[in-house]
Amino acid sequence: IFFRYMLITDGIIIITSHSIFFFLGWTFLHLVFLAKLKSYVPQLLFSYTLTLNCSMFQLIIFEIMGYMEPKTRLWNWRIVLLLTLVNLILVLPYSQFYFLCMDWGVSLKKSCMCSCVGLVVYLYTFWKIGEGFPTVNPSSPKKDFVSGLFAEEGVSRVGIVGVTLMAVLSGFGAINCPRNYLSYFSKRGQSTETAHIEWRQQQLMESIATKKKRLALAQWELTVRKRDQATQPTKLFGLSSVFGSLSRRLKSFSGDDDLDRISKLQDEISALEKVSTRLYIELDDLVAAKEDIEFSKTLKGRLYFLLGCFFSLYCVYKVFMA
Repeated sequence: IFFRYMLITDGIIIITSHSIFFFLGWTFLHLVFLAKLKSYVPQLLFSYTLTLNCSMFQLIIFEIMGYMEPKTRLWNWRIVLLLTLVNLILVLPYSQFYFLCMDWGVSLKKSCMCSCVGLVVYLYTFWKIGEGFPTVNPSSPKKDFVSGLFAEEGVSRVGIVGVTLMAVLSGFGAINCPRNYLSYFSKRGQSTETAHIEWRQQQLMESIATKKKRLALAQWELTVRKRDQATQPTKLFGLSSVFGSLSRRLKSFSGDDDLDRISKLQDEISALEKVSTRLYIELDDLVAAKEDIEFSKTLKGRLYFLLGCFFSLYCVYKVFMA
C-alpha cells in the first residue's frame, strides 16, 4: 500500500511539474511575440521542448536530493530521454523544413513532401556524423532498440552536434563581443541615413495605400459588373438577343481584364509590403545603434566600455589558446 501511495504521489508531482513547465513556455512565447505568430504549432513545439528540458533538469535535482522513488525516477528519465531524442531528431527538423517551405509559398501537399525528403537527407547526414566516432561500446551487453541502441546512438550524435555548435558559437562570440562593446566599431554619422530611410518608408507607405485604394475600387467595379450581368433581362428572339449576347461577351472580356488588373495590384502590394518590412527592420537597427552611441557617452556606458575591453582581451586570449 505504501509503495502504491508513493507511486501515486510521484505521478502527481511529475504531471504537475510538467504542466507548470508547459504553461510557462506557452505564456513566455505568447508574451514575447504577442500576435505575430501565424500558427500555434511553433508555440506548441517551444513549450513541449522547454517542458522536456526542464523535466531532465528536475530529475537531476531529484536524483541529488534523493527525492521520489528510484524506480520512478529511472522510468521517468528513460521516457523523457526518449521523447527528447524523438523531438530533436525527428519532430523539430521536420517542422523546420515544413515551415520553411510554407514561408516560401509552397502548397501544403508539396510542403509535406519536401519536408519528408529534407528529413530523410537530414537523418542520413545525422547518422553519418557519428560513424567516425566511438559512439557505442562494442563490449557492452546487447540492448533493445528503443531504450538501448536508439538512445545510445542518438545521445552520442546529439552530443557531437551540440559540442560542434557550441564551438562555433564560442568563436562567433569571441569576434562579436569586441564589436558590440567597443565604441570603435559603432556606426557614426547615421542621422542622414536614418532620415533617408524614414523618407523611403513614408513613400512606400503612401504608394501601398494608393494601390490598396485602386485594388478596392477595381474589386468594387468587378462586383457591380457581375451583379448587373446577373440581373440584366434577356430575350430569346430578335435583335435584342444578338446585341445582348455581344454585350455580355464584351463585358466578360472586360471582367477578365479586371481580374488580371486585380491580380497584378495584389502582387505589387505584396512586393511593396516586403520591401517596407525590410526597411523597417533596417531603420530599427539604425535607431538601436543610435541609442547605443548615446548610451556610450554616459557614465554607465563608459563603465560598460571598460568591461567590454576586458572581455574583448579575454576573447582574444581564448582565440589564440584555441
